Amino acid sequence: KGRIYSLESNYRHAIENYYKAIALYRGPFLNDLYGYLAESFSGSGYRKIGEKFLIEALALDDDSASYYGSLATYESHSGNFVKGIELLKRANEIDSTQSFRYWLIGNNYLFLGQVEEALVHYIKCYDMHQAQLYPEHFSAGLLMRIGESYLYLGKEQTAEYYLFKARELYNELKELGRMVYYSESLSMYELSLLFAILGDKDKAFEYLSLYNQSQHVPLWFVTQVKVEPAFNSIRDDRPRQHVRRRHADPRQDAHRQQRHQAGRGIQAD
Repeated sequence: KGRIYSLESNYRHAIENYYKAIALYRGPFLNDLYGYLAESFSGSGYRKIGEKFLIEALALDDDSASYYGSLATYESHSGNFVKGIELLKRANEIDSTQSFRYWLIGNNYLFLGQVEEALVHYIKCYDMHQAQLYPEHFSAGLLMRIGESYLYLGKEQTAEYYLFKARELYNELKELGRMVYYSESLSMYELSLLFAILGDKDKAFEYLSLYNQSQHVPLWFVTQVKVEPAFNSIRDDRPRQHVRRRHADPRQDAHRQQRHQAGRGIQAD
């Protein structure tokens, strides 16, 4: 349950379920639970508490891929992309079978403006998805990132192929009434990105506004929305500044409320 709530950015309930699991479980994956708990606290904005549980995870399983992966997520959520890359690569040195780490490395490189490095890691992740027989729809966001990278590198024809493939997959999911990664809010964010990349500002604003109305707004969004290169055109669009202002306060209020609720959960435990 904790992982499901985390995917929905509902960190309050994720934290509650991780606490319950830690209280009941004493098997070999306890360090993973502490890592997930740390990620949830850092996602809620409680970085210091997240650090505490990362130390607990390290004490249980020194020098593990899980530990470095959790620490990388913690740093990336906070905008420390260089450190995030370093830690993700260290995790891959221990266990190179987790495709999502290559996706995260690609994102961090993209936010640093190192597009060629980002593309290398996105393609690595996609190749792993293919080899591991992942459902194609699971790679919709990844195909979008590959297309985005090719676009920034001036390879428009190749970019168009990947971007429209991603759009087709999102349309199929919509027709089926399904969501990407079991998270409707994350799907809204990715659709906003996709339309921004394709140059459709109206659709980009529409989906970003829907995401901003989500009940739970994670710290990664607050960090990432500021550095997404696809949103540059939106940030520079003066006639739409009132839209950003209108959605700024609900986002901040939701984040503050989530932090408060998470804090209450700490007090209770």
